[in-house]
Amino acid sequence: MNISTQIGLKIKEMRTLQKMTQEELSKGIVNRSFISQLEKGMVSPSIETLEKLAHRLDCSISYLIGQSERNSALEQLNISSLLDNIESYLNESLIDKGKKAFESLSGEWLERMNTYEKGKYLWVKARLKWFEGDYHEAEIITRKAIDLLEDQYSNQLGKLYNFLGIISFRLKKIEESFKSFSSALYYTHQFPSDYNLKVETNLNMGVYHTHLKEYQSAAFYLKKALEAAESHSSLFKLGEIQMTLGITYKNLSSYDLAIHSYLHAEEIFNINHENEQLAAVYFNLGLLYREKESIAKATDYFMNAKQIYLSLLNSELGTKCDVQIIKNCLLEDDFVKAYELWKNIETAITNSYDRLLLKGIFHLQNYKNYKNRNELLQSVAFFKEALNSTEDVDRRLDLQKHVNKHFIKDELFEEAKEILSDL
Repeated sequence: MNISTQIGLKIKEMRTLQKMTQEELSKGIVNRSFISQLEKGMVSPSIETLEKLAHRLDCSISYLIGQSERNSALEQLNISSLLDNIESYLNESLIDKGKKAFESLSGEWLERMNTYEKGKYLWVKARLKWFEGDYHEAEIITRKAIDLLEDQYSNQLGKLYNFLGIISFRLKKIEESFKSFSSALYYTHQFPSDYNLKVETNLNMGVYHTHLKEYQSAAFYLKKALEAAESHSSLFKLGEIQMTLGITYKNLSSYDLAIHSYLHAEEIFNINHENEQLAAVYFNLGLLYREKESIAKATDYFMNAKQIYLSLLNSELGTKCDVQIIKNCLLEDDFVKAYELWKNIETAITNSYDRLLLKGIFHLQNYKNYKNRNELLQSVAFFKEALNSTEDVDRRLDLQKHVNKHFIKDELFEEAKEILSDL
């Protein structure tokens, strides 16, 4: 029996004898879910936390870990706690702190690690490689950790297979990614009480199917992830789940459901002060409200997104919001305002499709104002260039909408036919 399991059983024994709830034991020390996981041997407490729990349970640390094994157990707890701390740092994107703590694990510490701890050590090492952008090395180390823990039958294997799936996905090994996520899914059934594993695995499967444009399958897994998170009143990955659900519903043309999901994501990212994700939510809400022809509301959301991106010093994404605001102005036939905005950002637009499309629209408007046929020819040329600059289905559909609005509506049928002949 490892030390974490032993401590968990002793704590549960003392808590039950004193008719104390997990909530009562945890109050002011840790959260209730930590006690639940601790009693199942799924986490290791720090020495400081263990001292506080022992005091509340009116017993000694020696009793909880066993007097005869006190010294070795305390050493093991220190190792486990340090690995847990490193994992927490990485989960909170405190990469420098995690790296510094990891570097403190000297050869002497490594020699004292048991098999489970060695596996976890490799897990955090692989994650650090991921953050450094060394995905191939992260893959190699993760596979070593899986091989090491294969006989341990631990929920840690579920985490490792999830991570391996993410790495494979990044390396465009799509089939291997699916196999890894499926293996992680197996461990969610073997360890049903590990709701974080269930949430993360179903989320990853949802993202995987979204990438493949298999939106019905994506919605199935994402709703399972959402159910697991909400059943434990957890914010773990909840914002990402709602945001990915928003993408899925949008592609299923279920715009009201998509808006509902994004609004929930907005609440969560506001609570967690995750501004970059919040800006992405606002941007997507702008696109959705435009689909519903609520142009003023869409513009407000694009403005909100732009303000956040500029506060984060991300001018490129701020310009992306400006492009959408210009498109909204054009939908409302406010060409003067659209052109003023365009002049301010033309050179900053990095996306060739947007730049070419807008050039085509403004040349067409000049033709309508001044009847200069050369402007019409240039407009057609820019529209064709925009079409040929992308293979993205959504952008091609977007271009068709603009052709309908700006050419066909004004009976410029031959020009529309010439542009769309390349489809």
